[in-house]
Amino acid sequence: MSSRPDREVGVAVDIAERQLMESRLRQTQKMEAMGRLAGGIAHDFNNLLTVIGSSAMFLQQCLPPEMYAALDDARQIEVAVERAALLTRQLLRFSREQLPLSELVVIDALVENTEPLLRRLVGSHIEVAALAGAPGVGVLADQGQLVQVLLNLAANARDAMPEGGVLTLETAIRAVDGAMADRMQLPRAGEYVELSVSDTGMGMDDATLARAFDAFYTTKAAERGTGLGLATVRSIVTGMHGAVTAVSRKGIGSIFKALLPAQSGRISADTGTPSPVRGQGETIVVVEDEGYARVALSRMLTHLGYVVLSARHGRDAVRIWEDAGGPAGRVDLVVTDVVMPELTGPALADELRARHPHQALLFVTGYTGREMDEAHDHRDIRTLSKPLSVGTLSQAVRREIRRMNAAA
Repeated sequence: MSSRPDREVGVAVDIAERQLMESRLRQTQKMEAMGRLAGGIAHDFNNLLTVIGSSAMFLQQCLPPEMYAALDDARQIEVAVERAALLTRQLLRFSREQLPLSELVVIDALVENTEPLLRRLVGSHIEVAALAGAPGVGVLADQGQLVQVLLNLAANARDAMPEGGVLTLETAIRAVDGAMADRMQLPRAGEYVELSVSDTGMGMDDATLARAFDAFYTTKAAERGTGLGLATVRSIVTGMHGAVTAVSRKGIGSIFKALLPAQSGRISADTGTPSPVRGQGETIVVVEDEGYARVALSRMLTHLGYVVLSARHGRDAVRIWEDAGGPAGRVDLVVTDVVMPELTGPALADELRARHPHQALLFVTGYTGREMDEAHDHRDIRTLSKPLSVGTLSQAVRREIRRMNAAA
């Protein structure tokens, strides 16, 4: 009798899909953890930027005109603060911790208005061409974030063309059917605005292209890139119910295309950076648990002509508010942080308004994510995001004081 079996039976199981799903789950968990870390870092960083920016402003006011070199140094500090604030916004957008504003933005007008800025960004060795193909068609989006998309894509194209080339911005109207919407993970079929940014640079191989939108992935030198630019673009576009794609050929160039649901309407006017507005000796209570941020806010408001009383946290603020005659309406405004120990900003607002219903309040915060859920329930209280400029703070303070005085 032979010892060899007459037949063999085996079972083969394709686990490729399971491995793909497990990989996606691990990536999702990693992104969530990185998002929480980014949100926490951005909060602390925004507080520091408020201090640095306000100190640079005060330094410029104290220096005599003949100290032009020192004045230029102070202005450069302010420029650095603005750039650091942009990086913070990129971190928050990547982590989905920043909530976008929604307004009707006409893409062709946006590209036209942003083109001069892009020319300065890429340099004179790169030609910039703009082809408008979506006249009068808008998208419901955050205009500032769309500008950031263009800046990030243009910066990426610039780095791909160190010897010069052509950067092309193009808009078009695209009809998306159901199959294409499913394939691109778009919310619906219909009319979309396509915004494309192409370059004639060095291009990418397939391996690099596959990871182009991964956060912190970069082929650039450490001093040239953070690996957040394209990840931020994808996060912004998908947050606006759109999709972004990329094609590239080594030695020929790359094309990035963003599809956004089309709307109808006109572009919102850009009001620019607000100018400082002085107060008239009103009393303001500043509530901030970070000492250096509290000093910076108090100093800015004192400079603007207000009487400022500072509190370390919510309970401290209640005591100071009472001593200053808050229940009788003698405190014109309470400017408070949102996330604080002992008593949060929204809880403080509830306690103060229970005793004086027309108390004017203003939230200021370095957070923009889940930590802001409680603040979002107080829709009648405006929230300012750090870092704060004197102009932005002064305009908001005057508006809230006038509004509450009119309601009282």
